[in-house]
Amino acid sequence: MKTALLAALLAIATHVAHADTGTAASAATAASAASGVDPKAAAQRAADDAALNQAVQMIRAKQLQAAIDQILTPMIAAKESEHPAASSPTLYCANSPNEALLYLVRAAGEKKAAVVVDNSWCTALFMRGFAEIDLGQLGAAEMDFSRAVALSPNNPRYLSELGALHVRKHEWPLALALYRRALDAAPAFASAGRANAELGVALRGIGYVDVEIGNLDEAESSYRRALEIDANDQKSRAELGYVLAQKAKAAAAR
Repeated sequence: MKTALLAALLAIATHVAHADTGTAASAATAASAASGVDPKAAAQRAADDAALNQAVQMIRAKQLQAAIDQILTPMIAAKESEHPAASSPTLYCANSPNEALLYLVRAAGEKKAAVVVDNSWCTALFMRGFAEIDLGQLGAAEMDFSRAVALSPNNPRYLSELGALHVRKHEWPLALALYRRALDAAPAFASAGRANAELGVALRGIGYVDVEIGNLDEAESSYRRALEIDANDQKSRAELGYVLAQKAKAAAAR
């Protein structure tokens, strides 16, 4: 599970800016002025992207606490101050226009006001949770992943990582429910190019839980489905072998 989490973290680095904050902000301001987008908001997003990219590099260098203290916690605090919990609209983070539209339509159906912000807030929560796991701060990580899921309830990565934390606590029903939500969300709401990877994470999580609770037929089905998606998924192949061996043992003992 840690390897998958690292892969997702590294994928973030391909989506955030690699330029310095000042250069990125200036470019974003010029582009947004031409397109009619609020230049201040565009410049802030560019600055956020640059800061998140710096945090990724620090985490890769194992400067975990420094990334938390110097970048991630201040960014999260700033976002929270912009959108206090007591404010009336329901808040969401979105990674794509489709995800933003889903949340707005859902809120309208529930006759609630809603505000959708960009994903920098949730990305910072996810990255802080990643660093906290590496530091052994599982309670803090669970809180950050839970907050990310509350803000972005259809993000398959956040759902799967929260599920993995419940696996650590042997809270099987909670873990299974989160993995199933991730499985449903992955085709439409995974980050660009990561739909199959997120499906694999969710299916392996479901299979793992099913093995732990004794549902070997269901586990076999999940691992076979993961292999249909990616025939080179060696984790699912190994787990499928284990499940088949356990089923053969049980059949022989009858």
